[in-house]
Amino acid sequence: MLWFYTDDAPGLKISPTVVLIMTLCFIAFVTALHVFGKIYCAKAGAEL
Repeated sequence: MLWFYTDDAPGLKISPTVVLIMTLCFIAFVTALHVFGKIYCAKAGAEL
């Protein structure tokens, strides 16, 4: 049951801090894309 948490388990060894930072960066990236998309749509609509 603890096979995935032992040193003998294959795969990447990532600390919880790194996973948290990667998650927060992904959330920030998706939020930025959302905001930029809203700004782009607003500018494209104003030019028409």
